[in-house]
Amino acid sequence: MTFDELKALAQSLGREPEARAAGLEVYKLTLVSLRTMVDHPLLHFGPDDLTNAARGAAAFAMRRAAIEIMLDTPGFWCSLAPYYFQGNWPAGTLPGGRVVVL
Repeated sequence: MTFDELKALAQSLGREPEARAAGLEVYKLTLVSLRTMVDHPLLHFGPDDLTNAARGAAAFAMRRAAIEIMLDTPGFWCSLAPYYFQGNWPAGTLPGGRVVVL
């Protein structure tokens, strides 16, 4: 589900404040847990370091996953969680929906 679809569902269920609070809590916890993340060589391209962008993407994905769970609609964002838990970094999706990981 897109962000707008999740938001509309939360509103229709009368759970928008709860979903927002759960998402924010998980976002913060994710950032805390990533403070000790091991450096990933594929996140460096010459002088460019994409580590902070990867951290932000992980926190965003887990925030959306928390909202999906809160609304009992696990979907795309929840499907990304195992990749992160295994130490991989989702980098995009292919046309068929397969996730590309680093």
